[in-house]
Amino acid sequence: MASVREQIIEKMVTLLNAGTIGAQVYRSRTDPISRGQSPAVVISPVADQAQQVSVPYLDWSLVVHIVVYVRGAAPDTAADPIVVAINKALLADMTLGGVAMTILPVSTHFAFSDTDAELCAATCEYKIEYRTNEVDLTV
Repeated sequence: MASVREQIIEKMVTLLNAGTIGAQVYRSRTDPISRGQSPAVVISPVADQAQQVSVPYLDWSLVVHIVVYVRGAAPDTAADPIVVAINKALLADMTLGGVAMTILPVSTHFAFSDTDAELCAATCEYKIEYRTNEVDLTV
């Protein structure tokens, strides 16, 4: 069985691939997003930190980046409805179907390409709190 961290990320991908955000969703994509593939969304784990609060449990703080790639005359404006839809989809159930204790949006950062003036990457950072057994990270 997959770790709870992996279950959380899989749940996020499933929620965002439900067709409500207006973009194709990828998990940790390594290939570049072509013009024909945007808008596109890439979900990647960034950090995961544990703290023991009671034996035999660990409380974890998982940081996930969801990057929205869009192209257009005003790409940051084009990214906005996708960012809004992502937030709405993920926060509709703060436990992500029971695999997390809570999910919180942290920040959104915008990056523009020097070589492609129509490209914007909007990075949405989320912090997900969850609990596992200290020995078995799948439960």
